[in-house]
Order: sequence, then structure tokens, then C-alpha cells
Amino acid sequence: MSPQNRSRAALVSVAIPAIGVLLALPLSPDAPTAATVAAGTGAAAAEEPLTQPTGSHPVPVADPSAVVNTDHAPPPPDAVPADAAAVDPHVEPAQPEAPYPVGPSRLFATFQELHLWTPSADPVLIGFHEAYYDGALAMLPMGQATALDNPRFPGTPDRATGQPYAVLSSRGRRPEPTSAADIVVRPGEPVRAVVTGTVIEARPYLLYGKYPDGRVAIRSAERPDLVVTMLHISGLQVHVGQQVNAGETIVAAHGTQFPFVSHIDNYLGGNPNPHVHVEVAHRG
Repeated sequence: MSPQNRSRAALVSVAIPAIGVLLALPLSPDAPTAATVAAGTGAAAAEEPLTQPTGSHPVPVADPSAVVNTDHAPPPPDAVPADAAAVDPHVEPAQPEAPYPVGPSRLFATFQELHLWTPSADPVLIGFHEAYYDGALAMLPMGQATALDNPRFPGTPDRATGQPYAVLSSRGRRPEPTSAADIVVRPGEPVRAVVTGTVIEARPYLLYGKYPDGRVAIRSAERPDLVVTMLHISGLQVHVGQQVNAGETIVAAHGTQFPFVSHIDNYLGGNPNPHVHVEVAHRG
């Protein structure tokens, strides 16, 4: 054997025992196997800490346990639904409510911007009819109609607000069927202002020249060009220049009790009842 071959044999004889010793050593329990290293699922991979990217402003790493599911989370208090601004062209927008009086009265009619309130909290009956004078304006009843006995008045849609009312039969007068209202009140009940404004007339007079009665005229605060007149009231409690509030200010001690049957009494069994007569007209 040549010297070169003898050197190679000696190296092999030394290397083989050394490899055997290495193979006999036990593996560390934390050391990944070849399979786990290839799959990236070993303990070392699972415990590898999250690292920040390099740079002067580190990006915070989200904690998976702190993530909130917002799919069903309630919106913040000031959130506006996406369709809140949508307007349905087929739905009439809500109208602002009329200023409700301090007292117990209820809205019973309007004339344009003017609102008219009952002179008592619980009227027995509201009956619209043709006024005696041509200058009286047609009021718009509010509430539900219980009788429509004047063919000149086609009626209005029933409203949830307001009081039940009747349109009385025609008496052959020219003014509109709702140009006056008779509001039956209970005997002895105080009569309150039907509109807010300034008293421009408050005086007694004789109805038909023989029956003592009272009248109060109020210039409307809502429509200063209009005057609302209240008749058939006794024991006046207001004076000219006084400010009155609808449904609150008592203008008379009670309604006038006449000794005869009025038109509206025919709708209540034919017995005389005190009622307040209301008309709206332009000033002057």
C-alpha cells in the first residue's frame, strides 16, 4: 500500500467511531425535529415573540384578546343612521305642533296660522254654523265630526287631536257653514280665553235688545290682523288692554243661561244650555 492510501485509511478509522458517538447522544426535548422545522409548527416557532419593525416610530402590536367584534355593537349615542336623511316623497312631513296653552283647554279650530282653544276643559258639544254677519271667516274644525248637516260643508279628514264637533244645519245665511262656533259649556263653569292676545273690547250688551249678555273681543297675538269675538258670557273678568292667554285666562265667570232654546240645543235634547259663541274676523 502506498503512503497516500495508508493516510486515507487512518482518517476513516478515526471518523467512523466519532460519528457513532454523536449519534448516540440524546436529543434535547426542546430541539425541533427536521419535520417540525420544515412545517414551522415546533415549540420554538410557537413561542417566537412578536417583533416590532425597525424605525423611529414603532407600530403597536394588537393584542388578539382585546379585539372587539363590532358587527353587533350598538352605535355611539350621536351616530346617525345612513338612511336618516332619506325623504319619502309619498309621506307628508310632520307639521310642528301648535303652542299648547297652559290651562286645560283643547284645540278645536284653526284659521290659517291662528289657533283656537276651547273655553273650558270639557265642553259638552262644539257646533259650527253660519254666522249672522258676512265678515266672519270660515274656521277649520279640528277633531272628529259627529254630524255634518250642512250640505255646503263637505267635511274634513278626522284628526286625532282636537274635540268632536258637529256642523249644524243651515239657517239660510250667506256666511260659510263654519264661520261661527257655539261651544256648549257646563253651568257655572268659568269661561277661559279661546286665543292668546290683547283685549280690545269687554262690555255687557242686550241680545236681541232684551236678554242681558256679555262680549269680549281679543286681538290675536298670532295674527294681529285678526280679532276673535266671544259672546254669550256673563260676569266679565277682563278689561280693555289686558293680555290674555288661551286656555288660561278666565274672561267670564260662566256662560250665559238664556231662557230659550238655541239652534245647538236641538242637538242635545232640546233643553236650553249655556254656550259660548266664537267668531273670527279681520280687524276693522
